[in-house]
Amino acid sequence: MNVEFFGFRRFDTMIDRIAEKIKDKKMKFYPSIAGPVVFILFSITILILMPGQIKIRADQMITARTFPTFLAMIMLGGSVILLLREGLKVLRKVPLETIELNILTELKALILMGLLILYAVLVTVLGFTLSSVLFSLLMLYFFRVKNWKYYLIVVIAAVSISLLFRYGLNVRFP
Repeated sequence: MNVEFFGFRRFDTMIDRIAEKIKDKKMKFYPSIAGPVVFILFSITILILMPGQIKIRADQMITARTFPTFLAMIMLGGSVILLLREGLKVLRKVPLETIELNILTELKALILMGLLILYAVLVTVLGFTLSSVLFSLLMLYFFRVKNWKYYLIVVIAAVSISLLFRYGLNVRFP
């Protein structure tokens, strides 16, 4: 008995076809431009969200927003300077540092990150035990584990850990 018993053969075949198509695809990446752009967006987001998150009184000179605003402005200014410096290199036709990324590898990393985010969301909705079981099963499936015994082991481990903490150590998980 293997995982194909659960009816995933067609899904596996589709994943294999997609992976075969993009296996040798590469993408050029300019880290000296992408980094400053990400931090510009991050600092602008902080500056936009901060007034709604940190309430202050108008009569104070130094508030709970002062230091975070200062740091966000430094991050924004430094990122703009770095981006302008790289822009000058482009205008002077100086080659920029590039990295070649394998699209399949990066796609797998994004899927793993998505699974972790899904786990974090599910823990609050379904609780630790059920979320851990689902996450473990999804991870085994993602890594193409075919032996059903491993699926059974992770289910038993997740439930055992949950029971041990709940009844043995009197620790409640969400």
